[in-house]
Amino acid sequence: MIFPFRYQTTTNLKIIILFILIAISLSTIYFFRHHVNKQTDNLSLSVLTLLSSNSVQPQGYPRIGFWMIAPNGQPADWLGKKYNGKQLIEPINIVIVDSVAVSGENAKERLIEAMTLAGYPARTGHSSGYSGYIAKILYSMLPEQKNHSFSNKHPELDNNHGRIFGPHQENNLYYFTGAFSRENIAPLGKIKHTFASFNQARNDVAQKLDEKTSYKIKERLKLGNSLLNNLLFTTGDHDDMAIVVFAQE
Repeated sequence: MIFPFRYQTTTNLKIIILFILIAISLSTIYFFRHHVNKQTDNLSLSVLTLLSSNSVQPQGYPRIGFWMIAPNGQPADWLGKKYNGKQLIEPINIVIVDSVAVSGENAKERLIEAMTLAGYPARTGHSSGYSGYIAKILYSMLPEQKNHSFSNKHPELDNNHGRIFGPHQENNLYYFTGAFSRENIAPLGKIKHTFASFNQARNDVAQKLDEKTSYKIKERLKLGNSLLNNLLFTTGDHDDMAIVVFAQE
């Protein structure tokens, strides 16, 4: 009669241990979901806030902010799109200088006309409300129409598109910065477009301005705004460089 009692006691003990292990597992899952993930989100927000103040002053230029700034004041994150498992951040990758304009409004008008001639008119179907830092001043975007950007094709197609910020006047010159990217159609995705490239879009818009307008490529300017080894964020294929386009007539 002793052995059955021992067997039942052992069985009950195993069941109790199993319940304890399940309870520990559920508690661990709850902790990670409600505490660790929250801390990670807070860390991401803190890093983004730090990144928003990043800038550089190349020789002969005003101080240039590293990023396109979203309406919430943080570096724009391509509408939350992930790239290789990291949050995608949108870098400034073009600088436009106008030596001819007689006023800020004139500089805007000239640039909008040049973008249209280059095959990048303002098109609807894109997010808006972005801004960019020049000389520590936050400038709103061109085009000024809501839900527009400069783009070489309609948003229903693969396209290069971007926003331009400024102008900032300094030394009788008008400075703009811009952030351009290429997107491909992703009809089955939550976001209907997927990121393709920063460099392709930057190179194309600069080349088209050079070929079709009086805005000519002057140089490639190293800004140092690529995020190659960051654990949380990435700038995709961005190579640290902004192309400078200079209008002399």
